[in-house]
Amino acid sequence: MSLPLILRPSLSVLVIGLAALACPAAPAATSAPLALGPAPSWRVIQQQPVSAGAWRSIASPAAAAPAPATPVAQPSGGPSPWGAPTAPQPLETLADLPDPIEGPNQMLFPSLGGALPGAFGAAWGDYSIGFSAATPGKIRDNVDGSLNASVGFGDANKYVSVELDFGVGSIKRFAGNYGFSASISRMLVSSSRWQVAAGAGWSDLYSTGYEGRVPPNGYGVVTAATPLRPKNAAFQQVLQMSLGVGGNNFASMDENFTGPIFGYFGSIGVEVSPRLGVSAGVSGRGTNLELSYVPFSDLPISLGLVVGDVFNSSPWGTVGALTLSWGDNFRTGFFRR
Repeated sequence: MSLPLILRPSLSVLVIGLAALACPAAPAATSAPLALGPAPSWRVIQQQPVSAGAWRSIASPAAAAPAPATPVAQPSGGPSPWGAPTAPQPLETLADLPDPIEGPNQMLFPSLGGALPGAFGAAWGDYSIGFSAATPGKIRDNVDGSLNASVGFGDANKYVSVELDFGVGSIKRFAGNYGFSASISRMLVSSSRWQVAAGAGWSDLYSTGYEGRVPPNGYGVVTAATPLRPKNAAFQQVLQMSLGVGGNNFASMDENFTGPIFGYFGSIGVEVSPRLGVSAGVSGRGTNLELSYVPFSDLPISLGLVVGDVFNSSPWGTVGALTLSWGDNFRTGFFRR
């Protein structure tokens, strides 16, 4: 079984290029743009139809953007990873589960990443495409949008999975700024009660455009997920937590856009219903709140609503973003039925 994509919904196009939207051309000292998108949050267990780059829009409002969700792209669909599709008793390992994208009763899961990076990444065939629109904040004077696309390779259960992301930071100045990012993931624990993965990523491995070249910004993160109702096959209510450290994309900045060279971040999220998830993320850039919704059971589409820097503590200010993403698998997904 491959890891889900966001934003898998990171391939999560959920987490999509908000940074670029939230902060137009910030001083060079600032790093990559926020990327809100389906959010990205990538979960090995809960496939999320969002974009992987999406989290960057919120996490680092400075640069332009490749960017997540919520969220993000995880192959969409499949029964809850911790329970058998037809029986209430929990399974012992993920290997006992059918491919999450197969079958007529495909079920997607919402992003729980808090608009910040997670360690569950995309695998072979996973891909996502996402769009986000964000409010101005303190720096920009207009609403703008961003685009994000992601694709996954490898298998985190056996070796490692690799996710590549491409993001366009502005719709109004289309292709005026764009960049590439990458991340790797490795599953550490995979049981009926816990899934734990470690991941590392690099935003803006290459970037160009009217905001200038943005230095690459790295991070490392550990993500854990567990079902709160393990014996309920219909709704296992997954709780997900992440903790990481990274470059100045996650560090606090003063009014002159100067600050530490690294910062810490963390997030926690829970499923409120089989199609609705809520999560919060905290870094030096402020506190994010994310609401992720999967409107259809048979289409890998995810909607996300993110509020970045809720308490208006950063130079970029509070930013709201709406995201739409498609996260699926080339080999076994929607177009292969």
